Amino acid sequence: LLQACQKDKQNPLPASATAADYLPLKTGSYWAYKVTTDNGNTPGTTVTHDTMRVIGDTLINGITYYQLKTSNQQMIPNQTLLGSNNGLVVYANGNRFPLSLTANDTTAAFTADDGFDYRIYRSGNLDTAITVPAGGFQVVESVMDFYYLQGSPPAGTTNPRPVYSYYAKNVGLVKCVAWYASGSGLMVSELEGYHIQQ
Repeated sequence: LLQACQKDKQNPLPASATAADYLPLKTGSYWAYKVTTDNGNTPGTTVTHDTMRVIGDTLINGITYYQLKTSNQQMIPNQTLLGSNNGLVVYANGNRFPLSLTANDTTAAFTADDGFDYRIYRSGNLDTAITVPAGGFQVVESVMDFYYLQGSPPAGTTNPRPVYSYYAKNVGLVKCVAWYASGSGLMVSELEGYHIQQ
């Protein structure tokens, strides 16, 4: 399964900014990532590369949703349908994507279908500078707190375990700090290159 940089989360964003500006969706756009996996209890790291692509779109109830193809190494699952509605990024089922430009905002909270975990998605720091292979970006942070409901988290980790995702305006997902639920190691995805279709 799954995923830092700190600054005052109260810093306001421009009034004109919307969540949709931080994940520009259009068929043909793509984001390429360097993924470094720390193997946790097994020494060493593994470096791979992953690309997330917008491969198509469909109209549902008057909203255009875009289909994303990825390897599931990002916080955005493979084959996800995302659209823009009133400035928010939303899933095809109507739930809003776990990205908010409002301080201290909880965007979703639910128990997984299998009862293994409970998840809370919330806004983190709203104005953070980070550097990844693709360059330096000002980003907003989305945090997912993952509570283990069955058994304890892996040794050396906490309950809940946080997953951090960072989004840049007019760019998209720039960095994701994730992990596998069964292990203690981190999986860090950093943007290497991207193309935003106009």
